[in-house]
Amino acid sequence: MISGGAALNPDVARRFAALGIPLLQGWGLSEASPVVAAQRWMPRRFFFSNYYEEHAGTVGPPVVGVQVELIDVPEKEIYVHLHGQGELVVRGPNVFAGYWQSPEESAQAKAGEWLRTGDLGRIDEEGNIWITGRCKYVVVLESGEKVLPDELEEHFQQSELLWDMTVLSRQSRGKTQISAVVFPNAEIAKRRLQERGEPLSEESLRKLAQEEVDALSKSLAPYKRISEVTLTDTPLPRTAILKVMRAQLPETFTFDIKRWEQSAPTDLTAPSETAEEPSA
Repeated sequence: MISGGAALNPDVARRFAALGIPLLQGWGLSEASPVVAAQRWMPRRFFFSNYYEEHAGTVGPPVVGVQVELIDVPEKEIYVHLHGQGELVVRGPNVFAGYWQSPEESAQAKAGEWLRTGDLGRIDEEGNIWITGRCKYVVVLESGEKVLPDELEEHFQQSELLWDMTVLSRQSRGKTQISAVVFPNAEIAKRRLQERGEPLSEESLRKLAQEEVDALSKSLAPYKRISEVTLTDTPLPRTAILKVMRAQLPETFTFDIKRWEQSAPTDLTAPSETAEEPSA
């Protein structure tokens, strides 16, 4: 089976592999008509090695006739020769000529014959492409270290308490800090507070969420750890393929217990979907 349209959780791919079902991942975008890369199916590797389990998360090499390269992202201080990753650019007969009657947007989307995808990634020695995030959302700390919100959000998905969550950067006393906005799972939160004999309040919920984040952050590098947790009483705005619409996030978030309880979805398998984010 082939997965596309949104990033495939590597754990899902591994679970399918454990059942003997190969679930491969592809990648593309409308401006590339639309497939750019896809994992190749090799029965011998699937049945006689752990190759696909070890490569869960990659989108494979480019399809025939398409080239993919990395370029520097100077505005984020990301340089291919230093960091081994950069913005993924695509060239081939599948790349579009430009947006309809939008010459400025078309010029921004291309670098000569190359299509700028806006995706940050790396390419391994086999030619497999690994997408690590979106260039414009990379957080550059004063130390020069880079934090990828997508990477952290995927890490925290293992929590049943942190039902909806996004990672942001905040300025505090002139320094960039990593923070998180959390919509707690109402059923799990209430049960844990009851077990601890604590009342249901904004303070107790924030403490619960912070403890969960801290516990899951122990395996992260110190510079990637969340310094502040903010609660929201409504699920985060997401596209039809469940990507956080970061451009539509408010500057500040409010939390009201009653509104939070009323907003708690009945289906806790995935955050609520909203209209797809408009594009150029």
